[in-house]
Amino acid sequence: MGDTSAFKPPQVEPTSPASPNVLEFAVLVLFSGPKEKATGIDTYLLNLGATRVEMVDTCNSSAVPMNLSSDHTWEYWLQRLHEFHFVLMEPVCSSFSPARRHVLSHRDNGPRVLRNRAEPYGIKHPGTPYTSSELDTIKLGNLYGRRCLLFARAARALGISSAIESPQLIYDDQASIFLFDEALALKSSGSFEICFDQCMYEAESTKPTCLLVTLSDTGQTSRHVWESLTSRCNHRKLPWYTSAHPPIVGKQGDRFKTSSAQVYPPKLNVALAKAIWATKPSVSSAKVQSSKRLKLEPSQTPAISVALALDPQGRSSLLKRSRASRENEAALGGMRSPAISVLQLPTAIIVGSKIGEALRSVVEHSDLPDLTSSEDIDPSRYSQQLVDSCIAATSSRRLAVDTNVRPW
Repeated sequence: MGDTSAFKPPQVEPTSPASPNVLEFAVLVLFSGPKEKATGIDTYLLNLGATRVEMVDTCNSSAVPMNLSSDHTWEYWLQRLHEFHFVLMEPVCSSFSPARRHVLSHRDNGPRVLRNRAEPYGIKHPGTPYTSSELDTIKLGNLYGRRCLLFARAARALGISSAIESPQLIYDDQASIFLFDEALALKSSGSFEICFDQCMYEAESTKPTCLLVTLSDTGQTSRHVWESLTSRCNHRKLPWYTSAHPPIVGKQGDRFKTSSAQVYPPKLNVALAKAIWATKPSVSSAKVQSSKRLKLEPSQTPAISVALALDPQGRSSLLKRSRASRENEAALGGMRSPAISVLQLPTAIIVGSKIGEALRSVVEHSDLPDLTSSEDIDPSRYSQQLVDSCIAATSSRRLAVDTNVRPW
C-alpha cells in the first residue's frame, strides 16, 4: 500500500478505565489477522476502553486454538462465546471475490468463477471439471461462511451482537455468503447489511464491502452508528480507466494482488472499533442484561448453552440437576432445541437433508398401508423399510469421508 514510513495512525479518544461507569466489554475477532499491531482493530478497541480483545487467526501464536478450519477451534470458542459482548468475523472470501469476474482476470487467465447467484455454494456442473485446488477453495469458503453465520445465530441467542464481513455484490451473477440459507434466516429475524467502499477509508482500491450486522436488544441503540459507515467512492476517475482506482486483479510477484487488500486500512479499523464500542450497553441496561446472561459450567456443551439461551426457562431446571435437565444437557442439541445441534455438527444439515428425502420417498411411494388408517399394522414392516432407506441414503463413501468440508 505504498510507502508507510511516515505514516501516522489515526487516533481514538481513550476512555478512563478508572471510571465507575466503564463496564467490562470483551470482543472476539475471528479471522482477525495479526494481533497487537499499532493500526489493528484490537489496539483501537483497547484504547476506547475495551477490557479484552481476542484475535483468532492462525498467524497469531497462542495457547488456545487458532485454526478455524478445525472443528475443535469452533467448539472451543463457541463454549466461551458467553464471555464476550461483540463478535466480529472476517472469513476468507477468495472464492467470492468479484475480481474473479473482472475482464482483466479473463484476459490474464486469472482464477475462474466458482460460484454464481443461483448456486452460491458452488457451481455444481462447471464447463471444465474443478481442480483439486479449486475444490478446496469452494469447500473452505462454504465451511467458513456457514460456521460464521451459525456463530452469529448462537451469539444472537445469547444476547451478543455480531458482524460478518463479505465482498459486496457488484456483478449481476456474483455470489456471496449473504445468499446462503443461513444468512437469509438471520436477515429474516432482524439482521441488516451495511455496504461501503473501502477507498473512502483510505484504501488504495475501491473494494466494495458489506457487513451483516446482528444487534442484541441492548445494542440496538448503536444502529445509526453502523449505518453511518455507509460511504460510496466519490473520487475523481482516472483518465486512463473507467473508475477512480485501478482494479486489484492479477499478480504482484507470486501472490495475487487481492491478498494484500485483505488488510483493513487503519481508518476503517478506527470506524469499526467505534461502531463496535457503540454497542456497549449503558450501566442500567447492562445490569438487566447481566442477570440474563448464562453462566456456564465447564461440563456444559456449547450446544446446550445456546439451547438454554433460546429457552431461558430451562436455566433453573439445569441448576437443580433434575433428570430432565441431565437428559437435556446430554442431547447433542438439547431436548428443547435439537436444531441447534448443527452448531456442533454442521454436517448434520447435509445428512438431515438426505434422510428427509429418503423418508419422504418411503411415505409417498411405498405400497405399505397408511399409518393413519384404522386397520392394524405391523409397525416393524414400516420401521425396517424406513431404517434401510435412511442407511442407504447416508452410506455413500464420499459422504462418510468428506462431510465436514463438502462443497454443497
